[in-house]
Amino acid sequence: MWSVSGVRVVSDLQVEIEAVCEVHRGSGRLVVRREGDRVVLDARADECCVIAMEGAAVTVLFDVLGEWLG
Repeated sequence: MWSVSGVRVVSDLQVEIEAVCEVHRGSGRLVVRREGDRVVLDARADECCVIAMEGAAVTVLFDVLGEWLG
């Protein structure tokens, strides 16, 4: 189910976002999911490059994106 162009809501705890890898010059999916208190970013949707954040780091990312995007 694609609810917004380029965003697929998989569940209440996971979304997939169309993205472009500037290093590899190809399109792909950024998987963003919530695992308990952590937010996990899977940059290639294959679990070979996973970034996990929790607590203050998630709040900082949220605040920075809100500031940048208004």
